[in-house]
Amino acid sequence: MDAQGMLPDEPRVHAENASYAKDPPLVVPLTNREMEILHLLADGLSNMEIANHFGLAEATVKSHLVHLYKKLGSKRRTQAIAWARACKLLD
Repeated sequence: MDAQGMLPDEPRVHAENASYAKDPPLVVPLTNREMEILHLLADGLSNMEIANHFGLAEATVKSHLVHLYKKLGSKRRTQAIAWARACKLLD
């Protein structure tokens, strides 16, 4: 673990544009589930399709998306996908 308590291979996002970032650049880790959902978003799946894929309630997927959007500093899925591609999180 590093000084921020994150594992070396944990995905990180520089969220200097995030509305909650007070002292940029802030590095925010994405959870494994957030990364999985991000990939499915990029593949064009709807919230319901993502929920069915993981056996979750659609409300749970929406909760994950709220956290993901906040970490990426986006307000909608297209912004989140564009930012993730720019950060090379979808490679």
